[in-house]
Amino acid sequence: MDSAQILHDENMQVTALGFYDVQAQNIVSTIHIPGVVQDITGSGNKAFVSSYYPPQVAIEDKLPEKKSNIYEVDLDTKAIRPIFKEDQKYVPLRIISGGPYIYGIFQGESADFLPKDAPKNILVKIDPKTGTLLNQVKLLPYAKDLVLSSDGRNIFVTHFEKLASATPISVPISRVSTETFDVKEVTGNFRACSIVSMNGKIYVGDELNQQLTVIDEQTLRIEKTIPVKLSAIYLSKTE
Repeated sequence: MDSAQILHDENMQVTALGFYDVQAQNIVSTIHIPGVVQDITGSGNKAFVSSYYPPQVAIEDKLPEKKSNIYEVDLDTKAIRPIFKEDQKYVPLRIISGGPYIYGIFQGESADFLPKDAPKNILVKIDPKTGTLLNQVKLLPYAKDLVLSSDGRNIFVTHFEKLASATPISVPISRVSTETFDVKEVTGNFRACSIVSMNGKIYVGDELNQQLTVIDEQTLRIEKTIPVKLSAIYLSKTE
């Protein structure tokens, strides 16, 4: 089962997670995750799913206020286990797995569908076995997405605001140590709308200048820029 497909039911109370066999080219099984799935990451035979209940859904359906969680999915048995023993009011909407840990960000101003009291611009480190919050750090505004560095020693967080597309953000990227959670800001005249890490470099889709910016993960030096068409700015990678 090589990938997954997200399907919302009409009431947005659960999300159907489909296991898609790329060889057979069909969905071979499905499971149901409570709430609205926001992100999926994987490590070995485990998948981790960030899911939350939008406040308006919780009110209309008279559900408890705390209903969000991160779920561990065993890809072999399809067993589902909540990471947090008790459901949370909010969980990180973007998550990645790195070694034995999960890293997540509470997004910034771009997550305008969240209430005012929702945590914003915070990076967290979680032990998925116990649901323990191991570390956290407050980031600059507009935290949007995150990626693990090639060596696993750093998290790169993009700061991106779609409503301000005509101007750069003063600090488009932050680098955070996975051990100490020290933050190093990466400045530059670009807008990091997408980012991937590979072979000691981070590749940034720059919406402002319509180019690909290549940055060394250790020195944070911009090595080169490559002009691209707008459709090529949103990046992904395969392994």
